[in-house]
Amino acid sequence: MVRNSSEIKEKIQNTKELFTKGFLIGEINTEKKYDVYYVPIEFLTLNPRNSRLRSKITNRFFQEKPFFYYEPEGQKEITQWIFNTNKEENKKTKKDIQEKGQQLPALITADGLIINGNRRFIAVKSLYDSSKDDKFSKFKVVILDHILSNEYQKIKLEELKVQFGKDDTVTYKRLDIMLAMRDFQEETKWKDKVIQEHFKWEKGPNLKQIKLTLAYIDDYLDFFDLKDQYNLVQESEDQFKFLSSSHNKIEVTSNNKNRDWSPKSADFSDYKYIFFKLFRSKPSTIKTRPLLSKSAVFLKKDIWEDFKIKVKENYDKGFKSSKDYQKNQLINQKKVTSEDFEDMFESKTKKKMKCFLSEIENEINQQKNKNKFEIYIEKIYDNLVKIKNNLNEKNFFVKPNWKKKLKKNSSLLNEILSEFDEK
Repeated sequence: MVRNSSEIKEKIQNTKELFTKGFLIGEINTEKKYDVYYVPIEFLTLNPRNSRLRSKITNRFFQEKPFFYYEPEGQKEITQWIFNTNKEENKKTKKDIQEKGQQLPALITADGLIINGNRRFIAVKSLYDSSKDDKFSKFKVVILDHILSNEYQKIKLEELKVQFGKDDTVTYKRLDIMLAMRDFQEETKWKDKVIQEHFKWEKGPNLKQIKLTLAYIDDYLDFFDLKDQYNLVQESEDQFKFLSSSHNKIEVTSNNKNRDWSPKSADFSDYKYIFFKLFRSKPSTIKTRPLLSKSAVFLKKDIWEDFKIKVKENYDKGFKSSKDYQKNQLINQKKVTSEDFEDMFESKTKKKMKCFLSEIENEINQQKNKNKFEIYIEKIYDNLVKIKNNLNEKNFFVKPNWKKKLKKNSSLLNEILSEFDEK
């Protein structure tokens, strides 16, 4: 059933009951005071375009099924997603409303779309559904008569004013905000700085870096035929940020003198897709960061070749066993979602990948230490040459304590070299 905006608007106008006059919503308008009403919960709709849901609902879905999430089944899904975002906080909100009633009004469009107050709404509706108590049959709201539910840009601006930068944003996942920022810029064509100001994005990467990170996330999902399923990469933003930053720098450092080989352009291309396979097992950032440095895995050719082989082996084994699990589930007529498959893949590969990552990290560190030692030797040699040249100068005066230091350091150098001879 298609949502009838004008009909809902009329019903709200006919059934609303005044609660209080002169409520101030400073973020929207610091001078204007609004009336607060009670509105029957059956005329209200959770906002599918809420930034909190961005990783769950794709823009493509709105093109294919634009009304689904405004209908009862879609609203049930949204309710579950919002509740699962922060279960403890939502349980606390529900308990507070049950004991004290709804303290703060929500913000809705003229035709009942909730701009701010989605969590409070699901708490009130849940209390009514379980008790059928009339005191939970209505929701306390401020109605923005100048906005309708199909005016996405206006709704987004109001959402930004009242939600971002407030305590309520703890329930927003970072990836959702990043996606919402990119989407809103595409919609408005505003400059990066203006978008960041509206989203109160003062900390963390700038919008340019955000868009680059999201581009790598899109590549990752496309690579595995998981287009737009951003929920599968939630909490992994830093991994893709490091990858995008590193991948765009490695070719610049291709002439690194510490390498024992010259990587080809194909190796730099493989770098990204090999890490995509590695990321799929969701290793921690701590484990992958050393490998994401500009030159780490390219330090020695045998490290790079070993890295490629081990990732492929672990990935192929985990993928095959996960596919077998998926096939068995389908035979048993159990529904298997993309998330189920990803969880199974992660459980099949994470332990193996963790061990392998430790091995590769140790290899890299050993090679780095060797390179450091070579640098130290070069410095010692350079200093000795300087000393020799200075001693040959006619006017160079050597103090007695300098002679002692030179003898002492010379004996230490001989001791180190003799240890090498023994080995």
